[in-house]
Amino acid sequence: MKTLDQSFKITSLARLPEPRMEGVEFGFLRFRAGERIEFSASPKSWFFHVRRGTLAVRLENEPPIIVTAGSCIGIDGRRTLELAEPSCRPGGSRKFTQLEPWCPDTDHPLELLAGHVPLEANLLLASFWATVHVPRDHPGPSANWVAQLSDLIVLELSSERERVDRAGILQRLAELLVIVLVRHMSEEAEQLRRALPTALQDSRIWRALAAFHRAPAAPWTVEGLAKVAGMSRTAFAVRFQELLGVPPLQCLTGLRMDMAADMLMREDSPVKLIAERIGYSTEAAFNRAFVRRFAVSPGRWRTSRRNAVSGADPD
Repeated sequence: MKTLDQSFKITSLARLPEPRMEGVEFGFLRFRAGERIEFSASPKSWFFHVRRGTLAVRLENEPPIIVTAGSCIGIDGRRTLELAEPSCRPGGSRKFTQLEPWCPDTDHPLELLAGHVPLEANLLLASFWATVHVPRDHPGPSANWVAQLSDLIVLELSSERERVDRAGILQRLAELLVIVLVRHMSEEAEQLRRALPTALQDSRIWRALAAFHRAPAAPWTVEGLAKVAGMSRTAFAVRFQELLGVPPLQCLTGLRMDMAADMLMREDSPVKLIAERIGYSTEAAFNRAFVRRFAVSPGRWRTSRRNAVSGADPD
C-alpha cells in the first residue's frame, strides 16, 4: 500500500495540457443591494472578477467565500452555486440566464466581469479545475496578471464596434487567465500539488481536497468531503484511499500540519493563532498533532528552521 509521502510526488505544470478555450464567452453581471443570482449545475468553467463592490460566493456544501473588489474567483460549475451582494437589505433572487453587455456607467453596488467556457474545451479544465480565489492584495504576481488581463478583456468588450477577430482575442486572453489561475493554485497549495498526479485521476477527489484547502479550519468530516465530491461516504472513502494510500481524515491531518509548518516558517503569528487557522480549538491539541508529525514542538520547529535558513547556530 502506498504511503502518504509516496503518493504526494511533485509534478511539473509543464506536463499539464495547454488550455484551448474554444467557445469562451465574456460579459458582465450587475447586482442590486442584497440581490442573489442562482446558477444551476452545468458542465462549464466560470471566471468572475469583481470590478466594483464585494461578492459572496456560496458553493454547494462549502463555507461561503468573500471576494472583494479587484479580486477574482474561478469555479467549476458542475455544482450549483449562488452569487450575492452581501448587503443586509433583502434584494431578491433570480436565476442566471445570460451575461450582460458592457455599460459605461451604472449605479449598481456590485459589478462583475464574468466568463464561462465548456469544460470539455480542455482536459485541464475537466480534470484539474476546482475553485481558485485570487485576492487583490495577494503578494505574488497572480493578482497583477489577473487585473491586467481583465482590463484587456473589458477594453475589448467596451469597444464601440466589434473589431476583427474579437472572439480570437478573447480566447487568447482566456487561455492566459487559466494558466495564471492554475499556476496560482499550484503555488498556493503546495501540499495539494504533491497530490496532483494521483488526484488528477479523479476530479471528484481533487474537488474535495481543494475545498478543504480553501477552508482548513472548517469542521470537515468524511461525509462532508464526500458531499463536496458528489459521492456517497463509503464510495468516497474507498476511492480516496485507493488513490492516495491513506484514509481521508489522516490525509487532512497531514495537510493541516504541513500548512502549519509553512505558516510557522513564514509568519510571526502566535502558535495559538496558527492552530485556530487550521481548525484546532486548543493549542494543546495542535501541539500534540504537530509533535506526532514532526517529532518536535511547533515553537522549536520554527526556531530550528529559521536558524537553518539564516545560518545561525541552533540553541
